[in-house]
Amino acid sequence: MPDLLLDTNIISFALKSDSRRLLYDAHVAGRRTCVSFMTVAELYSWALGRKWGQARTNDLLIELDRHVALPYDDALAWAWARVRTI
Repeated sequence: MPDLLLDTNIISFALKSDSRRLLYDAHVAGRRTCVSFMTVAELYSWALGRKWGQARTNDLLIELDRHVALPYDDALAWAWARVRTI
């Protein structure tokens, strides 16, 4: 099965123990899951902006370690920009 890119919301469901995460379990099962640099940055921003404590920030880092963080390069940034302007 191909890799699966997870959106920020999917990761946030796991962090919050939100039952909506269960809607995605069948799609994620047996697949290598990935997150973009943008998802990582958004989640870090949440932790800083919402003044998460060390324990909750550690939970975030543990969750992110479950996924492959896709590397960023200039071509990716341009591709993202093109998608956003469609």
